[in-house]
Amino acid sequence: MGFTSVQPILPRSLLHAARRRVSIPIVAIGGITPENGGVLIKASADLLAVIEGVFGQPDPKAAARRYTELFRTPIPGVKP
Repeated sequence: MGFTSVQPILPRSLLHAARRRVSIPIVAIGGITPENGGVLIKASADLLAVIEGVFGQPDPKAAARRYTELFRTPIPGVKP
């Protein structure tokens, strides 16, 4: 199994709007890959809920590291 391309159902602007209205962690779920996870974090997601992207990969430990690095890598325009 591998990553599949999934179009976002909701616009990233919705994450920004949610951030302005709530003080609880925001979780992005569904169709998340290491390639699009950084965009979701930049759009205010605090957590990424990933199943296939980790457990459906040949090396789940390496796949999990890729997601972890998204939170460690500075995102331009976002204060740490």
